[in-house]
Amino acid sequence: MSMNSSLSCHRSRPPGHVPRRGATLPVVALMGFMHAVPVGGGMPQAMAAPMIAPGGPSGIGPDARVHLIGSGVLNYGPDEDHRAYSFGLTQCNVGDEPMLTVGADSRHPVMAFQLYRLAPGANGHLRFEQVGHSWCFHVACSLDQNACAPCAPSGCAALGPGCSDAHSATAVSYQPGLGSRLEVDPTSGAIAFPPQSPPFSGSTARRLRAAVGDVASSLNPGAAWFVEATVVHLEDAPVIDLARSADNTSHRELTMGPDGAAAFPPGGSTSAVPAILRWSALDSAVLVSEALVPAEGRVLVASRAYENGDGTFDYEYAIYNQDLDRAIRSVTIPLPPDAAPTAIGQRLPVYHSNDLILNSPWSAVVETDALSWSTVTFDQAPSAGALRWGMLGNFRFTSPRPPADAGEIELALFAPGVTMSILVSAIVPAAASACDADLDGSGSVDFGDALLLLAQFGRCDACPADLDGSGSVEFTDLLLLLSAWGDCTG
Repeated sequence: MSMNSSLSCHRSRPPGHVPRRGATLPVVALMGFMHAVPVGGGMPQAMAAPMIAPGGPSGIGPDARVHLIGSGVLNYGPDEDHRAYSFGLTQCNVGDEPMLTVGADSRHPVMAFQLYRLAPGANGHLRFEQVGHSWCFHVACSLDQNACAPCAPSGCAALGPGCSDAHSATAVSYQPGLGSRLEVDPTSGAIAFPPQSPPFSGSTARRLRAAVGDVASSLNPGAAWFVEATVVHLEDAPVIDLARSADNTSHRELTMGPDGAAAFPPGGSTSAVPAILRWSALDSAVLVSEALVPAEGRVLVASRAYENGDGTFDYEYAIYNQDLDRAIRSVTIPLPPDAAPTAIGQRLPVYHSNDLILNSPWSAVVETDALSWSTVTFDQAPSAGALRWGMLGNFRFTSPRPPADAGEIELALFAPGVTMSILVSAIVPAAASACDADLDGSGSVDFGDALLLLAQFGRCDACPADLDGSGSVEFTDLLLLLSAWGDCTG
């Protein structure tokens, strides 16, 4: 494969931002990772969100949550350089009304797995990447168990308030019963049922599948892995209550053997918390921002700028579509004129097992004021490999410009709708300040600064007069100095 607290916050658009066509929704929140405690292997873990017992606040309605990832690990393969995994799953209804589980039609929950790796990349900097995903398991009957809270049973066709429903690793990986994510709308909870069943073969097909090179610990020194599970249900969907549906995703740490065989370390699941927040839990310099599309879903963006010690910075972005059905088709990062991006890269999920979703290419384009990655439009291919729900994509580049104090990136949505793009707070390269050219610190850019720049003309690694960060002082630096001429004290 290739890919609890929040603080409301609004940012101004960074210099050089070019508005795109269609309605644009601004960023709405910054995510925190609170109450971290160490579990297996010393990795931080968020404390589980509180359960809502029966008889709690009225009007909550059904509230699906993955309570536990565990009760067994199944390893499949290797098969054609891939492995696959399955884990027992326990879901809970933490709401105050029964939740439908009608196996004979579309009124039931579906659950799916995602697999992530946190590992050193280029220059030893940590990257949080998706390395696997599964097709969807359709829940046919609720068991009304007591693993979550006192259970008010409702029978097979509904999961009662406070009740749990456990499914074995064998059941959730039964290949003929797994369906494509394309047939599940996480925004409304609508499901195409029965799911289509295109041909498949091999022990890893449709299951939580990953390339051996991404999961073998012998090939990934210093890496950590996390399995994530998401539940989708029509009575607990963003279109009904965006806040209530936020707790539908949970995760758990994994250990991987030298050949990629998975096991659980000591510790349990982190309920109601997406796995992407483990990156920021380990590194406080990672900024995680949440963008909410009203009545549609949420996207999380994690960003980090790493200083390389040679006058350049590595910019790393992980973009996670938690439950937005309309998907993401492009990512645009604003750049100052002297950003000079290099080492431009990306990693995106590979849809597998003859999926209904196509693996459409994404292309990177450098403009004078932005760097963007995009795939085809919805009109060109409705089944294209946009960044679908439960999927995470990575985007990266290197620049001589240091990070700005505040910035935004733009995500364009794939399928038609009122909101066609969203702005999300993220770490971006800073535009050159007029005071960068005040080489003598006098408070203004003047003749004295020009003389200092000319004295350093030529090759000059990380020297103040190298205003564009090119590694040498030359004519472009002189032009930047002249463009900043005058007072720069504000």
